[in-house]
Amino acid sequence: MNFEAWLAADASATRRDALAAFAGACGFGVLGQAALGQSKDAAPEARFRAFTANDLSAAAEARGNAYYPFLTKSSVALGLYRLPAGTEDKQQPHDEDEVYVVLEGEAQFEIGERRTPVTPGTVLYVPARARHRFVDIEKDLAIIVLFSKATPAGG
Repeated sequence: MNFEAWLAADASATRRDALAAFAGACGFGVLGQAALGQSKDAAPEARFRAFTANDLSAAAEARGNAYYPFLTKSSVALGLYRLPAGTEDKQQPHDEDEVYVVLEGEAQFEIGERRTPVTPGTVLYVPARARHRFVDIEKDLAIIVLFSKATPAGG
């Protein structure tokens, strides 16, 4: 099932919770519509951005890279990460906190010595500098990635 079909289907509680968590983490007022800024001086409405899964997939396919960054702002970066079944995820730890929202596919997520199954609707939070990767990728993965660049309170 592709992401558009998944959204159109009757959402289970797990899907609704996953989407709500992702929308809240991204500052989305409505799924697919981000109020993420272009300029701190512009009105919030002028900073609005909207993305569709189909457009992101097409752009990522055209670039041919596993990771396609589609929004980078001072406090957040968003990208689409795609890993075909049977491939190896070679990512290294990052300096930012990270949130993954699995749109398509099936795999295991490894963080340190712990493994967690991932399927569409899974939301993962990864602290900065944690060793992590997707393993045992059974079905092609499509994942929205959010990197937090927020400065901690008092920092």
